[in-house]
Amino acid sequence: MGFASRSRKLTPERTLCAGPQTRARGTPRGLIALRPHIAEGLAQLVQTCRRHQVDIAVLSSGDQLTARAFAHRAHIDLLEQDNALHAIRARQKEGALVAFVSDHIGSSAAFSACDLAIGLTDDRFRIPARADLLAPDLPAITAIIEATARREATVRDSVGLSLVANILGLAWGIRGLPGIEAATRAVYITSLTAIADGWWRLRGGERKAATLPRLIDPRPERWGSRSIEQTLERLHTSEQGLSHQQASERQRQTSTSAGRNPLLSALLHQMRSPLTGILAAGAGLALLFGAAGDVVIISSTILVNVAVGIWQERKADRVAEALARLGNPRARIIRDKQEITLPTSELVCGDLLLLAAGDRVAADARLIEAHNLEVDEATLTGESFPVPKAPDAAQEANRIVLEGSDVTTGNGRAIVVAIGQQTRMGATRAALVQDEDQPDPLSVRLSRLLRIFLPISVVGGASVIISGLLWGRPLLTILATGATISLAAVPEGLPLLSMVGEAGVARRLAERKSLVRHLSAIEALGRVTVACADKTGTMTEGRLQLSLLATLDEQALPFQHTQSVSSKGGRHIEGALLPSPATPTNSSLEYTPSSRLPAEMSHILLTAALASPHPDAPDAGIHPTDRAVVQGALAAGLGKQIHLQHEEELSFDPSRSFHATLTHGRVCIKGAPEVVLNHCSQVMRHGQKQPLDEAGKQAWLVRSQQLAQWGLRLLMVAEGPPNTALDHPEGLTALGFVGITDPLRTMVRTAVQRCQAAGIRVLMITGDHPSTAHSIADEAGLLAEGGEVITAAQLAQLTNGELDQRLEHAVVIARATPLDKLRIIESLQRSGHTVAMTGDGVNDAPALRLANVGVAMGSGSTEVARQTADVVIADDNFSTLVEAFVEGRSFWRNLRRALGLLLGGNLGELGLVVGASLLGLAMPLTASQILAVNAITDIFPALAVALQPPEHRNLAGLRREGAGALDTRLFKEVIRRGLATALPSLAAYLISLGRDLLPQARAVAFTSIVTTQLAQTLASGRTEDGQLTSSVKWAVLGSLGVLATAFTVAPLRNLLHLAVPTPLGWVLIAGSTLLSVLLNRLLVSSAQAQISPEDQGADTQGSPELAKA
Repeated sequence: MGFASRSRKLTPERTLCAGPQTRARGTPRGLIALRPHIAEGLAQLVQTCRRHQVDIAVLSSGDQLTARAFAHRAHIDLLEQDNALHAIRARQKEGALVAFVSDHIGSSAAFSACDLAIGLTDDRFRIPARADLLAPDLPAITAIIEATARREATVRDSVGLSLVANILGLAWGIRGLPGIEAATRAVYITSLTAIADGWWRLRGGERKAATLPRLIDPRPERWGSRSIEQTLERLHTSEQGLSHQQASERQRQTSTSAGRNPLLSALLHQMRSPLTGILAAGAGLALLFGAAGDVVIISSTILVNVAVGIWQERKADRVAEALARLGNPRARIIRDKQEITLPTSELVCGDLLLLAAGDRVAADARLIEAHNLEVDEATLTGESFPVPKAPDAAQEANRIVLEGSDVTTGNGRAIVVAIGQQTRMGATRAALVQDEDQPDPLSVRLSRLLRIFLPISVVGGASVIISGLLWGRPLLTILATGATISLAAVPEGLPLLSMVGEAGVARRLAERKSLVRHLSAIEALGRVTVACADKTGTMTEGRLQLSLLATLDEQALPFQHTQSVSSKGGRHIEGALLPSPATPTNSSLEYTPSSRLPAEMSHILLTAALASPHPDAPDAGIHPTDRAVVQGALAAGLGKQIHLQHEEELSFDPSRSFHATLTHGRVCIKGAPEVVLNHCSQVMRHGQKQPLDEAGKQAWLVRSQQLAQWGLRLLMVAEGPPNTALDHPEGLTALGFVGITDPLRTMVRTAVQRCQAAGIRVLMITGDHPSTAHSIADEAGLLAEGGEVITAAQLAQLTNGELDQRLEHAVVIARATPLDKLRIIESLQRSGHTVAMTGDGVNDAPALRLANVGVAMGSGSTEVARQTADVVIADDNFSTLVEAFVEGRSFWRNLRRALGLLLGGNLGELGLVVGASLLGLAMPLTASQILAVNAITDIFPALAVALQPPEHRNLAGLRREGAGALDTRLFKEVIRRGLATALPSLAAYLISLGRDLLPQARAVAFTSIVTTQLAQTLASGRTEDGQLTSSVKWAVLGSLGVLATAFTVAPLRNLLHLAVPTPLGWVLIAGSTLLSVLLNRLLVSSAQAQISPEDQGADTQGSPELAKA
C-alpha cells in the first residue's frame, strides 16, 4: 500500500482561485480558476503500481472538490481524510505494508509510523524530516517500486528452486544412497539456476545519476546582502582580521585520501564492461578448442583497452591538478594586526584578505574596503569586461570577490567568507571529480552485436557437428571444423575496428587543428543534435576591441569591412558603416587610417586615448578598456598624438566612474555616460560648441541606451579648459561616445548556418547581461529562425519537465552560472539530445565534463578547460568544430559499412560451411583454410573502409546516423552481404565438386569466399562520384596478394592443403565473384524500393533512424 501527500511534487502549481472582481457599483466582472498541474511521471507511477498490484492513494487536503478532481484526473484513489498518521495505522491493522511519500516537514510523524518513508527532495527543495529513502522525482519512486517487485520475484524463484533441489535429493534418497558427487549435482544446478535467474530479473533498470543534485551552488553573492557589520558578527571577526590563535582554532581539518591506483581502476572498469566480458568468454572458448591465434587477438584487445583506461585515468587526474594550480598558491592577509603571506590552504573564514592589482583572489570574500577596484571574472562567469567592485556597490554580486578571479586595477580589503569546497571554484572542482561510469553508446552497441553473433556462431558450429554426425562424417574432423567455424564467426575484431576508425578520424582532425583527447568523443560528434556554445572566447574573441565612435546623430566604425555587408539599418560615413542590431554581420575587421574618419570622429578617438594611461606608463596595459582604446587609436594612425605628455592625471575609480588627464592645454575625460554628462554644460556639434540643457542630456542618455543594445560598453568622451579641476570637473564639453566590445569571431555566423542546415541547434549560454547576449546572438545568426532569449533566473523557477519543454525553443541563456550550465545540459540529455558544449574558461569546465562532447577553444582557453575537454580546437575557429561534426557523421557511415563487411563476411563463411553440411556434402573448407580466410578478409579490408575520409565536407549532406546505424539497418546489411557471399560460393563449390576432385572443389570454395568479400569491399569503398579510395584499393590489392601467395608458395599451399583450381574452377571463381556483386546490388535495390517517400524525406533531414545505406 502506498500513500502520498498531495504536495508540490504531485502538483507543482498551487491551486489558485480568484474571486469575482467588482466594479464600483459591485457587479461581478469574472471568475478565474486554476487547476493543479499533474507532475511529470505520475502516470507511469500509477501504471507501475497497478502492474505489481500495489495500491496507491492520495490524502486529501484543503478544498475537497479540488482534491477529488485531482484524484480523478490522476486515476488515484482519494482518502477522505488529511491525517496521514491515522490512515497509515488503519491500513497496517489490515495487515498491509505501507510506504508513505511526502516532501514537507509535517510528515515527520507519518514517516515514523509507516513501514517505508520516502522523502521527495531535489536541489531546490530540501525536506527537513527523516526518511528511509530520498528520491529526486516521481520516476525515482517508480524505479523503487520496480526494483522491489523484481526482488520479490527473485526471492520467490530462489525458494522454489531450493524446494526442487530438496525434492530431488529426497527422491534420490528413497531410491538408494547416491554418491556424494551425484548428490551435490542437484544443489549445484539449482544454485547456478537461481543465480542466473536473479541476474536475469534484476538486470537493467539503471537510472543515469544526475550531476546537479550532488552539487550545491554556495551562492557567495548572499554575503553581499549583509552589511559589513553583519558579516563581521556572523564570522566572529573584525576589520583587523584574526589572531594566530583564532586562526589555528578555525583551521580546517584536511584529510588526505588514499590515491587511486590507476591500473586497478582501469582493470575494474574493464571487468565491468559487457564488451570485455563477452570477449573473455570468446577467448575461453577459443582456448578450449585450441585456437591459440584467436586467444592472442582477443587478449591483446583487452590489454589495449586496459592501457587506454590507465591513460584516461591519468588525464582525469591532471584536470584536478590544473584546477589546483589555477588558485593563487599564496595570499596576503592580516593576522595579529600584521601583514603576512601564507599558502592559501591555511586560509580560514574570517581572515582579512588584502587585494592589489595583479593578485589572484584566493577565496570568496566580502569587501569591506576598495579603491578603484576592478576584477576580471571572465574565467568564472564569462563576463568579458572587468567588473567594478565596492563594499557598497548597487548589486550584491559586486560586493563580493570570487576565488580564481584576477584583480586588474585598484586595491582593497575583504573578509574571507568561504574556502575550499565552499567557494564557487570549489563547487567547480566538485563537478570535475564526479565519477562518470556511463558506457558510450558505441560500446553498448558493439556489446549487443557480440551478444547476438556469439550465439549464432555457436549454433552454426553445433549445426555442422550434428549434421556431420548424422551424415556419418569422422567425429574428430567434424568437431575440429565445427569449433573452427564457430570461432571464425565470432567478430573479435569489433573493438579494434572501432578504435582504429576513431584514431583515423583523430588524425584527420589533427590536420585541421583539432586535438582529440578522448577517442570515445569521435562517435558522439556524429550524433550531436545540440551544440551549446559559451559566448566569451567561443562565439567571441575573448578580448576587448574598439568598435564604435558616435555622436548624438552620427556614428562610425574605426575599421572597414573586408566582406560585403548590407547597409540596411546603418549609415555610411566616409567608408565606415554601422550595422543595426537587426542586421548581423560576419565580416573580418581591419582598422583604417585616421584620414578615413571624419575630423569629428577622429577628435573623439584622440581625446578618449588621451584620457587613458600614457602608452609608455607601467600600468598602460592593465585595464582592458584602456588598452582597447589606445590600441584603436594606434591602429587608426594617431600614435604620435597620443604620446603627448600627461601633465596631470586622475586614474579611473569606480566611485568616480571616469578617467581624467591634463595634456596639451586641455582636460580629457572619458567615463560612464550618466556620470560625465552631469559635468557637461556644452556639446560639440559639427565643430561648434552649443549649450547643453537637461533635455539635451536626456537625449544623450537615450542615445547611449540605444547603442548599448548592440552589446557595447559605452564610454562618453568630454573635454574641458586647462584650469578644470580633475577630481570635480565642471563646464565640460561633450564630444561623443566610444564603444568597446568583445567582437564576434570570424566565420562564426557561417558555422552557425551550417549547423542549422544540418539539423544541429546552436544554443548560446553565457553569464552576460541579456541585452549583450541578444546582440551577439543576433550577429551570429542564432535568432534568424526565431527562438527565446531567457535568463538562468527564469529557468531556476521551472521544474525539470517544464525546463525540458522550455529549452526546446531557447537559443540563448543569459546570466548562467556553471551549475546552471550543468542543469541545462542534463535537461537536454534527458530529452534525448546528444550535446556538444564549447567553452574556454574555468566556469565551462563542469559542463565540458558532463556534455557528450566537451570542446575547448584552444589558444585562449584555460588549462582546466583543455584538460577537461574531449576535443581542443587549436585555432579557436568555431567552424573547425563543424568540420569535426563532418568527421563524426562520416565515422558512423564508415563504421556501419565496415561492420557490414566484417560481420557479413563471417556470416557468409558460416553459411557456406553450414549449407554444405546440411546438404550432406563434404566440408568445403578445412579448419586451417577457415582460419586463413579470416586472416585475409576480416581485418584489413574492414579497416580500410573504416579509415575512409568523408565523401564531402557538406555537413547537411551527411546523414546523422548515430547509434541507430548499428541496429536494424546494420542487421539487414549483414544478412544481405552474408547471402551475397555464401550463395555464390556454395553454388561454385557444388558445381566444382560434381566435376572435379574434392581438393580442387575446396580450392574453388576457398578462393570464392575470399574474392566475393573483396568484391563487395570494392563496392563499399567508392565515393558518391564513383571514385575508389586509396585505402580500400591498397587493402584489396594486399589481400589479393596474400591469396596469390597462398597458391604460389609451395610450403604455404601444402600447409593449407590447397590445390590449384582447374580452368573450370577459375571460371566458377570469376562467375561467383561477379554474381556476388550483382546479387548484392539486387538486394540493395529491393530494400530501397520498400522505403516510403516519407521515410526518405525524413532521412535526408538528419533523422537518427535511417533507411538508406
